Amino acid sequence: MSYDQYISLISTGRVLGTLDQLWNFNTANEALVTQGKVGKTYVPLPITFDESIKDRWHSPSALDVSNGLSITKSCKDIEGALQFVNDLLSPEAMILRYWGEEGVDYMAGDGGVFYKTPEQRANYDNQD
Repeated sequence: MSYDQYISLISTGRVLGTLDQLWNFNTANEALVTQGKVGKTYVPLPITFDESIKDRWHSPSALDVSNGLSITKSCKDIEGALQFVNDLLSPEAMILRYWGEEGVDYMAGDGGVFYKTPEQRANYDNQD
């Protein structure tokens, strides 16, 4: 079943239950409300193994800080803050973050192609 078929089916109001996140099928829920079928919208049923476990069918909204950057008006050095971010995004910093130190964590072959020796791979895989 495709996603569009899934949403179409839920939009009919004839689905007894589903295991999904509201954000993934909320367009179907909103379609039911628009059609005046509020009684056929999603009703959460927080099932837990026993009473000692708090249901988590819904959690309060949280600030999503994963997709942005802000510099407050109280920043004393805006240019310095922007330069810091710029430096973090430099090719050298990206290579250091994702590959490590050349000659220690990876090697650079002819043409600038990066690779790891078997020993470097073993060191990378060893989390101790």
